[in-house]
Amino acid sequence: MSRFPHILRKHQALATRFGSLLLLFQRMPLVQFLFPEARVLGTVRLGDIAGWTVATIVGLGTYDTVTGASAVTQVAPSPGAATVSAAKGSPLTFVFQSTGTEAAAGSWQVIGKLPVGLVHRNAVNNSVDVISGVPGQTGSFPITIKAWEKANQSGSSLTKNFTITVGSAIIIRQPASTSIPSGSSASLSVVGSGSGLTYQWFMGKSPSTKKPISKATKSIFKTPALTAKAFYWVRVTRGGISANSQTATVNITSVAAAD
Repeated sequence: MSRFPHILRKHQALATRFGSLLLLFQRMPLVQFLFPEARVLGTVRLGDIAGWTVATIVGLGTYDTVTGASAVTQVAPSPGAATVSAAKGSPLTFVFQSTGTEAAAGSWQVIGKLPVGLVHRNAVNNSVDVISGVPGQTGSFPITIKAWEKANQSGSSLTKNFTITVGSAIIIRQPASTSIPSGSSASLSVVGSGSGLTYQWFMGKSPSTKKPISKATKSIFKTPALTAKAFYWVRVTRGGISANSQTATVNITSVAAAD
């Protein structure tokens, strides 16, 4: 793995972590993916990026533009790991960065086959790049990521091998919409796949997490007595990977007037 040799000798005064982080932000248009307005995420819904945003910021906090070994490293979802864990049908945002070099990578390259549904965002003049989307197939996908010093994949480069491992779908049966008489309760359920599943139900439309329901942490959820239409959904988590269910609508049936 080669370095960017002539770059490493410049601007030694920026060796502190604080200076490094400022420099990174100044040179990174792609830093917009840290915020809810992010367009770089494309197919990833805003409700699904909250979990890795914190991990991303923590990862950037360790970025050093001068000292340390030059490398390509994973920032999220598993900082520092060579394996990227995902599940079929669940949004994935794989964030990686070049470290130990002062300048942003001029271009990036992904060698190998990505799972169906994932797209390389292919950043230009950025120390951070992203592979994101919703995996549509299971399996193990070895890839090589290269950060190039210059545009058009030229100059010196940093290389790192990763394996994207896509497990089976977490949700195999979605909560179903239903209708109930006014003043009645509805029973909603979800069926997940795998072991160690955890559940959290929300009121509202998926993937809004504004109204989590206290103690609604099982696969079956009984609503309170309802007199108006309501919406519910559930987030199912397996091994740190989450899947958001579809929205289940609970309709209220009208009562026919007595003769």
